[in-house]
Amino acid sequence: MRPYDRWEGYAAERLDLINFLISNVPNAVFLTTDTHANMVNDVRLQTLEPGGPINSGIMEFITGPVATGTFDKEIDNVFGTSGGGELVNLFFLKKAPPDGPGLICSALDTYSFAEVRVSKSKFRLQLLDANRHFVVDPSGPCRTFRLRAS
Repeated sequence: MRPYDRWEGYAAERLDLINFLISNVPNAVFLTTDTHANMVNDVRLQTLEPGGPINSGIMEFITGPVATGTFDKEIDNVFGTSGGGELVNLFFLKKAPPDGPGLICSALDTYSFAEVRVSKSKFRLQLLDANRHFVVDPSGPCRTFRLRAS
């Protein structure tokens, strides 16, 4: 992925959007799929910068893929060997700041989908694999994520 295909290519716009959502859209969440992996974390205002992480309180849930290569395999293709994606996950994505972003869930090699249930007061999301089992990352199964309306 190139910087202009990711948030890092739009730092000012990203910060403006997050601050707008914090101030004007209670209970906002991001649901995305294009990373070809399962990742869950707070949409932080900063992560690796001096001063450490600053959470926005907005959660991002990424799931997939369904019918294309996984992010794990894409990483392996870049390095020309297997195991690269697993190393990136273990030694960067799962590491707490300042050594990595410390993702709550990060499974890079699972075909998956999200089952989402929303009501007026509750939000529930489960990341499920093709057999409808919880997605598993290096820490274990990714739990059911529940948010309550504020």
